[in-house]
Parts: sequence; C-alpha cells; structure tokens
Amino acid sequence: MNPISFFTRTRRAGRIDITDILSWVWLIGGTFVVLLPVLWAGLSSLKPAAEITRFPPTLLPRAAVEQTVPGFDKPLSLWKVTVDGQMREMAMVRRIGLKAQVVDPANPGPPVSVDVKGMTPVQKLTVATQNYTDPLTRFNFLTFLKNSVFVTFVATLLTLIVNAMAAFALSKYKFAGDTTVFVIIISTLMIPLAVVMVPAYLVIVGVGLADNLWGVILPTVASPTAVFLLRQYMLTIPDELIEAARVDAASEFCIFWRIILPLTAPALAVLAIFFRALAMERLPLAAHRSQQPREFHPAGRPECIPGRVLGAVALYPGDDVPQPAACHRRLPVPAEIHHHGHRRNRHEMSGKAWS
Repeated sequence: MNPISFFTRTRRAGRIDITDILSWVWLIGGTFVVLLPVLWAGLSSLKPAAEITRFPPTLLPRAAVEQTVPGFDKPLSLWKVTVDGQMREMAMVRRIGLKAQVVDPANPGPPVSVDVKGMTPVQKLTVATQNYTDPLTRFNFLTFLKNSVFVTFVATLLTLIVNAMAAFALSKYKFAGDTTVFVIIISTLMIPLAVVMVPAYLVIVGVGLADNLWGVILPTVASPTAVFLLRQYMLTIPDELIEAARVDAASEFCIFWRIILPLTAPALAVLAIFFRALAMERLPLAAHRSQQPREFHPAGRPECIPGRVLGAVALYPGDDVPQPAACHRRLPVPAEIHHHGHRRNRHEMSGKAWS
C-alpha cells in the first residue's frame, strides 16, 4: 500500500464516514499542537536577543530596522509615527516615560516629542546566525557536546542493565526477605534529594572521581523508580518461559539476557526515554570542583554549583559573559558543599594537601 492510499483510507470503502472526519481532525489537530512548541523553539533560536523578550511575541524572527543619522554616533531604530496628521518613518533618539523624541532620518532637525502609544516599530525578517556560531567560537562547545553524549549514553546503558538485573531478581526469584528488600528500595523514594546531596558529594570526592565524568555517571545508575517499573513489567512475563529455558540447560544470565530483556524491551524503551531528564535532575549530586573544568563539565541543562555552572556554556568566574538565566532557577546547593569547595580551593591556592 502506497502512502497516499494509507492516509486516505476510510472506514467504509468508497465513502467517507463521520468517524473518518473526526479521526482526521483529531490527528491533524493533535499533530499541530505537539509540533507548535517545537516550531516556536526553532524559530525563537533564530531571533535576536531583543526579540526574545518582546511583548507581544512574534512567531517569525524579526529585527528592528536601524539607520545611521547624521549627528548621532550610533544607528537609530526606525518607527512609524503620526506627525502633523501624516504617517512617517522617524528615527527615535530617546524615550522618556510615555514620550519619545524622534527625528526625520532623511532631514534631521530638532527632535519632535510624540506619544509612544502611537508608535509602531519598523521591522524586517532576519536570521540571527550568531546564536549558533557564537557558542562554537567563544566556548569549547564541541567538548561539552562530546561529554554530554558520553554521559547520557553510558549512564542510560548502565541504568538499564543494572536496574533490569535487580528487577529480574526481585520478580522471578523467591528468597527470604525479597519483599523486605523491595520495600526498602521503594522507600528510598521518600528521601529528599537535598538530604543525600552532601553525602554523595563527599563520597565522590573521597573516591577520587571529582575530576572525572564517572563522578556524574555513577551516582545516577541505581534508580528505585527504574527497579519498580521494570519489576512490575517482568511480573507479567510467564514463569513457564524461564522453566523451559532451564530445562534446555540455559544459564541464569542467558535467561536474563536472551529471554527477559527482549520481552522487557517496551519498558526499557520508556525508561531510556525518561532517564535523560532524570539524570539531568540529579546532576547536583555530582557537583564536583573540577581542576580541569573546560574538559570535564558536560553540556546539557544548566546546573549551578558554587562558582561553577554545569551547562552548555559552562561559565566560570572571570569569563566575560553573563551566566545563563536558567541557572538561577535550579536546585540550590547546600551550604556544606559550598564551604567544602571553598576550603579545597584555599588549600590548593596555598599549596597544602586537601582532604
């Protein structure tokens, strides 16, 4: 069946039913709703910085038209203003409250005061390519991207394997205390993240993973949520399949690898999709003070730690660039980590050993 016949097929051959119309409206409308945020984000990435905060917002990337006016050092933005009953394009010199001073760009003279409510900016379609070129030229963006891909891939792979093993043992093996172990694992979901941040940070530093990407990967491998989801799914797999494999002399690992994992593929796929977000939420657990920050800080969602920003730009004190605004709405780092990091920095600067 060719694609056109597939998308134009109806419930009844040769006629269009009301259910066909409703299905098309629902599918087309749902697709538009889902793609609209993606389209908005893509077009916004091409807008100049001033257009991002403009209200009301515009869908297409536009920029104000500027013109060099004799007598002024910088180019002035053009506005459509009603002057003496005529709509004219004027250059705005300055704005004071609800009034603006404008001049004629072709024949500049004394500034004319007009009401800002009657002004309309002159704009043109533009593509801010510097939004994509600046990260490549001003930062070591490719290193951040490489680290981000490495952390995401390895952490997701280890999470699926480790938690699938735990779920397999809890769902298909009967041993003393199996229910107790499962309850203990699930009960860890009630522990707030802020409670384990300081101990996890100290453990990462203590085992020597402070300047290593594994300090970001390992704290996120064990997930009680993943164990719960995979265990509940594995309970639906018939035990007769495992017993038949044992009769055929299959080892326990072979049963897990060749029978359980393929049958658990839908749950693993869902877990892999959502683990990216879960791993990024737990990045503060690996808030390490890197001695080689521009090599080991991964790209991704900006995460704030004392004096450092783990993010796509990975800014540090002294960089002549403002920190991303998203950093200020992330989870605050406990004061113990802040004090611990500053104590380490003081020892490093004085040449003393740090512990």
